[in-house]
Amino acid sequence: MSTNQETHTLDDTLEKTDLGHVINENKKLILVISGIVLALIVAYSVFSHMKTVEGQEQLDKIFEIEQSVFTGYLDDETKADEFKQKLLAIDNKFIAAPNLIPSYMAALNKLEEEDKLDQAIMDNAREWTKNIDKTSDLFPIAVLRMAALLEDQSQSVKALQLLENLKASNPKLFKDKIYFELGRIYVSLDQM
Repeated sequence: MSTNQETHTLDDTLEKTDLGHVINENKKLILVISGIVLALIVAYSVFSHMKTVEGQEQLDKIFEIEQSVFTGYLDDETKADEFKQKLLAIDNKFIAAPNLIPSYMAALNKLEEEDKLDQAIMDNAREWTKNIDKTSDLFPIAVLRMAALLEDQSQSVKALQLLENLKASNPKLFKDKIYFELGRIYVSLDQM
């Protein structure tokens, strides 16, 4: 049985409208652009996945550092000397990782209580303080604590410099505390 219906090609169908005509005239360009867009989407997806995996690996390493270095010392399972060796051996790329800062500050406090702070640890603490993201809310907390430790170590001038740098960074938090500590240290230095 034969029919009188005509068979239409894609080109014939596209030529029936103005938009179809434009598409038909530029189909190679449209296919190239579509391919480029698809390639960019795939590349972005791969890049995004790699960044996620990299971030997860870094978080795993930070957790491992916290467990192997800080937790043992803070839970009284590791002696101060062993802790200090482990602390000084931490890879520089993990210095001042935001997840480690609270544990680091707690460990510094414990070392001070045990009278085990030495110059190597103080230098390490200054290095951590320098590497903390200046826009982080942890930054003024860490600097204030570091300044207090320096002052306790009879290094008031270094504490003052640290606080002046903190003031210059214009932190959102602890402005009154920063000015109070600056004033207190300036007064104590004038009385010496």
